[in-house]
Amino acid sequence: MLKYTKVVSEQLGEGSAGGMTKGMGIPFLASNIQFPKLLVLVLQLAVVIFSIRLFNVEDASALHIILPIIFGGFIIHAVLAPSLRLPFFVFLSLAAIIAVFSWVNGLWLIGIGLGLIGLCHLPIPFRARVALVLLAVAGLVVLRGGWVTTSWSELILPILGAMFMFRLVIYMHDLRHERKPATIWERLAYFFLLPNVAFPLFPVIDYQLFRKTYYNDDDYKIYQKGVLWIFRGVTHLILYRAVYYYLVPTPEEIQGLWQVVLFIISSYLIYLRVSGLFHVIIGILCLFGMNLPETHHHYFLAGEFNEVWRKLNIYWKDFMAKVLYYPLVMKIRKMGMMRARVLGTMLVFVATWLLHSYQWFWLRGAFPLNAIDGLYWGILGMFVVINTIKTTKDLTPKDDEDTGWSWGLASRQSMRILGMFIFMSVLWSFWSSHSIADWWSVMMVGGTASLQEYGLLMLGIFGIFAMLVTHLFMDFKGWSLLWDENELPFYSVALRTSIGVLALVAVGMPRVNNNFGEKSASFIASLKESRLNDRDQGVLERGYYEGLIDGNSYTSQIWWTDKGEKPDNWKATMNSDAVQPGEDVLVYELIPSYSGIIKDAPFNVNEWGMRDKSYAKEKEPGTFRIAFMGASFEQGAGVDDEEIFPALIEQMLNAQHAGQTYDKYEVLSFAVGGYSPVQTLYLMENRAAEFAPDAIIYAIHSTEKRRLLMQLQKLAQDKRDVSYVFLNDIFAEAGVTKDITHQEARRRLDPFGDKIIRTSFEKMGEFSEANQIPIIGLFVPSTEEVDGYNEEWHPILKGYAEESGFNVVTLEGAYQGVDAESVYLAPWDTHLNKRGHKLIADALYKTLVEEDARLQLGLTATTD
Repeated sequence: MLKYTKVVSEQLGEGSAGGMTKGMGIPFLASNIQFPKLLVLVLQLAVVIFSIRLFNVEDASALHIILPIIFGGFIIHAVLAPSLRLPFFVFLSLAAIIAVFSWVNGLWLIGIGLGLIGLCHLPIPFRARVALVLLAVAGLVVLRGGWVTTSWSELILPILGAMFMFRLVIYMHDLRHERKPATIWERLAYFFLLPNVAFPLFPVIDYQLFRKTYYNDDDYKIYQKGVLWIFRGVTHLILYRAVYYYLVPTPEEIQGLWQVVLFIISSYLIYLRVSGLFHVIIGILCLFGMNLPETHHHYFLAGEFNEVWRKLNIYWKDFMAKVLYYPLVMKIRKMGMMRARVLGTMLVFVATWLLHSYQWFWLRGAFPLNAIDGLYWGILGMFVVINTIKTTKDLTPKDDEDTGWSWGLASRQSMRILGMFIFMSVLWSFWSSHSIADWWSVMMVGGTASLQEYGLLMLGIFGIFAMLVTHLFMDFKGWSLLWDENELPFYSVALRTSIGVLALVAVGMPRVNNNFGEKSASFIASLKESRLNDRDQGVLERGYYEGLIDGNSYTSQIWWTDKGEKPDNWKATMNSDAVQPGEDVLVYELIPSYSGIIKDAPFNVNEWGMRDKSYAKEKEPGTFRIAFMGASFEQGAGVDDEEIFPALIEQMLNAQHAGQTYDKYEVLSFAVGGYSPVQTLYLMENRAAEFAPDAIIYAIHSTEKRRLLMQLQKLAQDKRDVSYVFLNDIFAEAGVTKDITHQEARRRLDPFGDKIIRTSFEKMGEFSEANQIPIIGLFVPSTEEVDGYNEEWHPILKGYAEESGFNVVTLEGAYQGVDAESVYLAPWDTHLNKRGHKLIADALYKTLVEEDARLQLGLTATTD
């Protein structure tokens, strides 16, 4: 304690003349500035920040806004006299809040925060202060829940919650036992921690630990540790993207043992996102002297349940131990320490489950409690309890505490690590699933594997086991690649960090990675993108069409983006009151003469069930009529009726070509959101044909298969009698029944998706030939295809269209030079807005004119 008091006093400037030290004879500067080390740190930090920008790490957060504040602030903070450092840190933190939220919103956040801190220090009894704080929090809960709305609450409350809603608990707890009063700057710095403004998911930092670790070691050693941990966090976040983009399979598409294994392992590996964020956060705090413990230290190498619990988030574990476990165990220890510890541990996990929902409430405004979460925490808690009982009874030295070497001990330790990793991966895959039935259906896919496949799997597990034993042997010999920065001198850590970050930057530079080959360069370029992977994009689309998006799942990556913030009244057409049950393969269809509002825009349906103006069924002489087929992009919910691109095309054709080859042009839109090639085929044969079109434009997207599987799953589970024999045969062959889950139904239908699309296209081609109505296969890029069509699906669909006799037209480059988000209908809805429809209409009109000789639309007269 004496040593700690001395260190804190020195750092706060106590005992120096006038409470202030002088560096190089200059007031306000530290007396111990070591310029060579500072220069090394500044250079490293500059390169680390460059790597963050190079890889666009966390570019959706406010991290990039506060990076200049962190960099410049670190340099000034490091040379300031100790007594000025905390006030300066508080100034930086408040400046960062203003920079991120602007003056008005920032001042609201700061003002409410100061009010909460002030309530903790009112000169009234402690219990009365607690009651007032709870009352204030209740008021904020009303705001966060949306029962009362303001212009600023939705924006600042997630960050305010991250700053105060757990720290207030610890603060009030420690305030009651505070022996040495903290300075006002310590109190303010604890709540307004600089990086918190960029990260709503933040470690629960202990107040006493925050004070005790402040400059409790050599300044430059702490700074160096901070740079290293930021770099380590950046690597975690880049690795996370590699796992998230390339290793996470879509559950509906899982076929075979290896994809099941990938599903299990990748579920756990994506936790790299959290460990990366926490490393960056704690690293930034180290730059300002807060020598906090490392988070997520080698957590994939844990060998026991208690070790996993501790390593996954030591800050949370310590928080629960302080405010719940130890007070409870001390109170009930009379029943026996074993029982007290078991009961305490069980309650910790129940509280963790509830408090995660509490944390989620501040992040997202919802309080999810579901069986999956409860089972996850229950199972993990049960094994931690068993581990606790075992360790309490077992007083013999543990294997890993033995200082000697033994192949037997190394083998047992390796088996424990491997077993723990597999167990946690399986448990995490369970937690990540939408339902227990969905998770079990994926596990059952693995049951169909052959003995040979299981043999290969066991061989792979043995290979990893051998690597772990080798690692332990190298560690014993002192050859381990893992190293502890606390045991190395400053320049050694700086050298290793510099090599690592320079290598990372070099790999990220196109001039360098282009030499690795086109595929490698493309892979590295993809790691710089911030996007949803195929699984979550599918979830988002499914959520859009079916209203089932699970943005409130802890393990969903969608909530990290603003795509999960879709308002409840923002519905796809199929979930709106504009549709009614359809016939045959039409699961639903537009209600004739419907008029209403969908996605905040007028949505009118004509008497024939088209989202279009009224047309006579009989075509007037001299009219060239086009039937426009498609899905939600072409239907254009959220954009005014006359501003969707099929309507714009009709306006353009008539403005430029009416009265020339034809008196006028009519473009009848049969597009319906969510329709797939099967529904389009039916509409073409049974609805569009009645209007005697002279040509059909069929808009095709790279997502045809997803919509197809969604529609087929509904058809199959509804046990409909459909008129297409080939569909009935496939339903029977796939074995889709009404009692299986959506996920399982789609998995069984997935292998048939290509065949159904191809057959549908072929039947459209036969219809075209029989009725002498040419079909233009129009490939419309989605807003995810700004830089080019989907490389997997576009060539396949284009090939099917050409084989079926379509006149294929592509609009690649329609969004050239345009930021994708500028044509989104909303942050949570990637369909086209008004600008996007105009861009597509312009591109399509230009293409129709340029290729008129092939398409035969009669656009041969003069054009502008």
